[in-house]
Amino acid sequence: MILPLQYLRAFAAGIVVVYHAYNQAAILFGAGKDRLSFGAIGVDIFFILSGFIMMLVSEQREDKPIKFFARRLLRIIPIYWCMIALYVASDTIFGPFGFFRSAQQILYSLALWAPIHEPPVIGVAWTLRFEFTFYVCFAIALVISHRHRGQLAAFGLLVVLALLHYYTGHDPVLEQTRRWSGAFYEFIYGIALYCFWRGNRTFTPIRNLDAPCSLAVILLAVGLSCVFLLPFGIGGRLVPHFYEKQLAWGLPALVVFICWFWVFSRNTLSGMGERLLLHYGDASFTLYLIHFPVLASLRTLPLLQPAWRSVGPAGYTVVAVISSLAFASLFYMLIERPLLRYLKNLFGRQHRALRIEPALVGSVTELNEPAPLDATTIR
Repeated sequence: MILPLQYLRAFAAGIVVVYHAYNQAAILFGAGKDRLSFGAIGVDIFFILSGFIMMLVSEQREDKPIKFFARRLLRIIPIYWCMIALYVASDTIFGPFGFFRSAQQILYSLALWAPIHEPPVIGVAWTLRFEFTFYVCFAIALVISHRHRGQLAAFGLLVVLALLHYYTGHDPVLEQTRRWSGAFYEFIYGIALYCFWRGNRTFTPIRNLDAPCSLAVILLAVGLSCVFLLPFGIGGRLVPHFYEKQLAWGLPALVVFICWFWVFSRNTLSGMGERLLLHYGDASFTLYLIHFPVLASLRTLPLLQPAWRSVGPAGYTVVAVISSLAFASLFYMLIERPLLRYLKNLFGRQHRALRIEPALVGSVTELNEPAPLDATTIR
């Protein structure tokens, strides 16, 4: 388990939750909805993490592509389907929130192929389509050459980009994917960073910084990235086209990733702060998927309306974020972790070579970790 990446997962999922919580507060109070739109950078950080960690977990495993892809499916899809059931239940009991509209919509969502006119039950699950496209490219790369898997996967993503932009049809799913296809470059950023880190290990100059200086580096990187994103946010004046996403959002996310990894490679946390970040690094996939029905339920429950009027948008945002963290923690401990253990045991009995990797859009729990690469950065 590389600690900086675990910490970063918790941070990335957390800022997405803060962003969506404030949007719900804006709906409730009529405030400026897009003031915290830079929080969406958490998704871009996750894409870079995916590229980096796919390279890492395949470092010492020359697995067959089918096994590789099966582990990805087993790690993500069961939890995702459980979450769809939770969304439908919350919409039925506490809604209507608009999550669930038809049986056809559920079928589209289960297959990760929900078109624009039938949006997915879980709105944030659009990212999984990008993730699995990357996994397919990576699996094909493993077929050709394990040693050159990174270069081949990056080339595959560029081929996908070319096909998307030369395709003249009007399939709504492909159109939506094309709109944000710049995100594919962010997986390439992660692959390149891994190759740089693996070959050079140049994150050492900052090893002797004390805690305040380390924190200052992180805050400066995050702060500058947020300032840069203000005009490019959802409500900004310079909303990027699909071909600009890798610059408008990907480069700030890359800066945050590098600075974060640079600092925490040599400066680990301790105590309650570390335990919380490690826990929510594990539970970040659940947090990413579960927070929206929690936020919507809190916003619409009649019994809570007097409380929200008294605390205002900031108070609602704080309570909503804490509630999302609490529900995510419960779901992770009671459902996700036991389910993963069951799947590991089930498929482990059938085929001992089949191992379940971490969900790269969320949880990073390594059920079977590769051998440590560097004792100074890996616990």
